[in-house]
Amino acid sequence: MKREERKWQAEWIWGGEEECPRNEWRCFRRSFELPDAAASAAEIAITADARYVLFVNGTQCGRGPVRSWPAEQSYNTHPVGHLLRKGTNTIAVLVMSYGLSTFQYILGKGGLLAQLDVSFADGRRAVIGTDASWETAAHAGYDRRTPRMSCQLGFSESVDARLWDGDWTVGEKDSARWERARAIGKPGCEPWPKLVPSDIPPLTEEPLWPIRVESLKRVQPVAWTTCLDIRNAMLPDSVLHANHVSFVGYVAFVVRASEAADATFGFLSGFNAFKGIGVNGRRFKASEMEGQRPERYARVRLREGDNFVWIETAGTDHGTGLHFGIDCEAPFELVSPLADEGTESPFALIGPFAAKTTIDHLEQPSPLDDYAGFGGEKELDAGAFERFETYERFREAASAADLQGFAEWVRPFPPELVASDSVFGKSIWKRSETSHPVAMELQAACMAGRVPAIVPIYPDGDTEFVLDFGKEWSGYIRRGKDFAEASKALAKAINEHLWSEEQQAYIDCIHADGRRSGIFSLQTQVIVYLNGVAEGDRKERLAGYLAQPPEQFVQIGSPFMAFFYYEALAALGRYDIMLDDMRKQFGQMIEYEATTCWEMYPDFPENRPNPNMLTRSHCHAWSAAPGYFLGACVLGVRKEADGWSRVRVSPQPGDLKWARGAVPLPAGGRIDVSWRMRDEGGGRVFELDVRAPEGVEVELSAPDGCESRMRLLRG
Repeated sequence: MKREERKWQAEWIWGGEEECPRNEWRCFRRSFELPDAAASAAEIAITADARYVLFVNGTQCGRGPVRSWPAEQSYNTHPVGHLLRKGTNTIAVLVMSYGLSTFQYILGKGGLLAQLDVSFADGRRAVIGTDASWETAAHAGYDRRTPRMSCQLGFSESVDARLWDGDWTVGEKDSARWERARAIGKPGCEPWPKLVPSDIPPLTEEPLWPIRVESLKRVQPVAWTTCLDIRNAMLPDSVLHANHVSFVGYVAFVVRASEAADATFGFLSGFNAFKGIGVNGRRFKASEMEGQRPERYARVRLREGDNFVWIETAGTDHGTGLHFGIDCEAPFELVSPLADEGTESPFALIGPFAAKTTIDHLEQPSPLDDYAGFGGEKELDAGAFERFETYERFREAASAADLQGFAEWVRPFPPELVASDSVFGKSIWKRSETSHPVAMELQAACMAGRVPAIVPIYPDGDTEFVLDFGKEWSGYIRRGKDFAEASKALAKAINEHLWSEEQQAYIDCIHADGRRSGIFSLQTQVIVYLNGVAEGDRKERLAGYLAQPPEQFVQIGSPFMAFFYYEALAALGRYDIMLDDMRKQFGQMIEYEATTCWEMYPDFPENRPNPNMLTRSHCHAWSAAPGYFLGACVLGVRKEADGWSRVRVSPQPGDLKWARGAVPLPAGGRIDVSWRMRDEGGGRVFELDVRAPEGVEVELSAPDGCESRMRLLRG
């Protein structure tokens, strides 16, 4: 069957009470009879919102869909004829609903669409599609209240396999826990008006078994941890996007202690909006807490009974969540300061007194922009937002009764935004940990693959078990001819639809509603030039932009994009511009005594929640462009054959007079290069010394226009 001619006879289905549940894993299945196994071909066309895993008779045979716009929902087609059998067969699908947008997914609503098409040798056909006859149930083993690392990603997975039948994909059993699915629309319904077959082959997927036990520890965890999604609590609409949000407000709760006792409050993640806490009227500023950042700890004395606690937030968050915990020898519990309202969560939200959403490349001026935590340097004052006096007065709250004075700002904290615990927090904050020797039978079990082994469980603590899975490989194979044809088609489309005759440059995009973007960026011109899309006059025009970027273009502002920019400059032979950019941008990091490549340039204000933070990540692989281009261009060491069995050393000095360094080889050893440019007798002399291991063929080359003195040394 040709995919573009697919005739859908299935319906979109879903289950449960929520249209777009947060972090829910939902199971679907349908059993059917085949009179014989003489199917000549069978395939399942399937898609889901947001992700699916497909099983036929208990065998996993596909997952997807690939990333796509909801308006052009991608679907996959999986061959399954080899999995069908005479008699009862079962199609089962596990569907994950994010319930919010990420960098890979735009929020739609929960849904599954699948259709099995079977062709028999005698010409008969059978079609089984999703409809209200399918069974569905929420997977009870998945914890829905898990945190996520940032709004770029989905949720961390926590599964208790004891809570769900592992054989649910084979036959319709244990039906008491299941219900009938409900049909929610025909193919073409909103928010998926168009279905597009995916032309991306699926990745290979194989079981991976550990090869050894790295460590075994008995760990005594702290008493209690959680993670609060304050971002979505303060701004519920933030589930619709994955941009930075800023807010000002508080989270309050009550710690009910069985007796007076010392306790430690630990805040463990880089939550930029965290400003401090108050315990029974005593304020602890985040800047004055103990601990090496981002960890911050406050030692407090709890009184017997209720202790009122508030957490102050004022700043920008990108979805990391606030991971924190409490450690105390005396038993305690958390209760809501709004207990009379029967809230399910022990937390209350106060605010936001001010809020802002930041979208890259859009001018959105706000008074908050001038203040620390929001991109500026000033301390918060009455000029920041209208309700500043109310916000500041809340710091005096010393009991749950004081919330009455802020009634218009107080509401229950949604329980689904409170994590069951914080595995991240527990992994870095422990009362104690003791390493234990790894039993030989346990190590041998890993080496043997699927052989089961017993992992020790300690009665007075948790077991921390670290495994090494060796190398994990995934990928797909596709003919080079297919890629070449797809490349030509893409280049043609870019030249046809994205070139602007007026600006003599490529626009950034075409919006989902068909509008042409009015934004021109150096980033887009770099990628188009680098991939050979532009030809003739257009290519020459872009080369000029790379050498002298127009001021009206969006400029390159991240070390990440420097990789592509430097590669394009190298293709142009403009090593002088590359070196100047390294001096200017990466030189700032050296001025601050950096020994690694940072995620951000210190002088670039975008996406910086605090002006005193020079960067976010201080060791960022995506930002390490100089680590490659200094070796490949300035030292000039390039691979000429697979495995680096043959290399070419052709330094490109730019405006440098000398350089010295080494490039490591994948099989061990390195290529050492030292060169110097001298002025002699009215000309230039290039001196080059290269040392390389035996067995590596080396070709030496000097820059044009100078006399050369080159030596190749071995060992």
